[in-house]
Amino acid sequence: MSVFSILSIRLLFVDADVEFSWTEEEVVEVYNNTSFIIASDVCYDDDLTDGLFRTLYRLCNNFLHNCTILISIEKRLNFTLRHLNVSCKAYDHFCHCLAQLQDRMDGKCSFRVEQLPSNFPQFLSYERIEQLELWKVSCDQAQSEF
Repeated sequence: MSVFSILSIRLLFVDADVEFSWTEEEVVEVYNNTSFIIASDVCYDDDLTDGLFRTLYRLCNNFLHNCTILISIEKRLNFTLRHLNVSCKAYDHFCHCLAQLQDRMDGKCSFRVEQLPSNFPQFLSYERIEQLELWKVSCDQAQSEF
């Protein structure tokens, strides 16, 4: 078993005795072949958002190549009695996590975050709400000095 396989197994659940777990080969294939990650409407709760960004960070740090992440998010506005105003706490936390990811400087990879224009091409027209956003996160692997 290679060092890469051991690293991979620690990050993704691999147990042959557990139904729906990953095989060692599948994990290696994910790390070797993933170029795009797409997430849509996945940020409802701060803990879930934190888990999403931890997962993205850990995956990207184990890829051997660059990766692009596309995240669509609906900015859900809510009236709160606490603030007596309309707010969007989950969206604010999402933006905070994006900023933290972009500011990470660990030498393995770097992240660039950009919000794509609101007139991005859509296969289906989404008319429910105007606050639909598309974010692009580019993960660039550090170049080896060898």
